[in-house]
Amino acid sequence: MDQLVNDGKIQGNWTPIMRSRQTFNVHTKGSTQICRIQYPIVPAEAITIHKSQGQTCDSIVVPGKAERCLLYVAFSRARTLDGPFINGDFHEPNPPSIQHPVTKEMQRLRTDFHLKPKFQHLRFPSQSIQFASFNVQSLRKHITSVRVDQVLLSCEVLLFQETCASSNLVANLSVTKQLKRHFATKT
Repeated sequence: MDQLVNDGKIQGNWTPIMRSRQTFNVHTKGSTQICRIQYPIVPAEAITIHKSQGQTCDSIVVPGKAERCLLYVAFSRARTLDGPFINGDFHEPNPPSIQHPVTKEMQRLRTDFHLKPKFQHLRFPSQSIQFASFNVQSLRKHITSVRVDQVLLSCEVLLFQETCASSNLVANLSVTKQLKRHFATKT
């Protein structure tokens, strides 16, 4: 590849896709060989951030410079913290201006209303028992998120609901006491 760049046949910032050649034997005696020549290309797709709303993806690539609202939508599409990738240098978006509608509404709520926390007991965990309910289609896919979630780990009682539970998966969570396991059957 360096030779192609030095000869001026390709630009230095290009990624060449080189032809791949593989030879293998068909019969056990090696009497017949097949040679396969191909370009190692993997099909992929891209969509806009707007169109991705409502979807979840294993991995996403986000441009380094985007508006604040688009960054939120883009990063929230990834299933895990390992999923998002930033393309290029990251440029932190500007904070909302004083004239921005969201800033105005937040200021109005702060001055016009005195909001009282409905769940005051959640602010003082020593005075109450913390419960958390985790409802997912597949706990197996989300188990790593559960193991690192500080809110879930700080609770005294965890309730897991899923469509089809695996008996050994819940046992691997270092549960102190398992009160009841119920496996629903199809009727």
